[in-house]
Amino acid sequence: GEKRPLLAGLLVLARADDVHGFSAARPGGMVRFVNFAFPRRAWDDLRRRHLGGRAVYFAEQNHRKREWRLDPADLERLRAMARDLAAGARDALSAEALLA
Repeated sequence: GEKRPLLAGLLVLARADDVHGFSAARPGGMVRFVNFAFPRRAWDDLRRRHLGGRAVYFAEQNHRKREWRLDPADLERLRAMARDLAAGARDALSAEALLA
């Protein structure tokens, strides 16, 4: 593996078979991240309906091609969706909004 900094606003799509870990950059430092995990079926349904079943994102072996720096507006949208999920929104629409 490799050690590297994950800066605020970085979106990383981790696959079920990825091996990864996180720690603070400094001893005693703080790390905050949000892990959205969905059943494979939810992603497959989304691909089938909106992407013609094409294998995208998670099919990519190179993890760096599954990473994006979010601008402040996109980061706020992600935070809003995270608040919805934290408040108990577990319906298909909420999951699809996040995955789309």
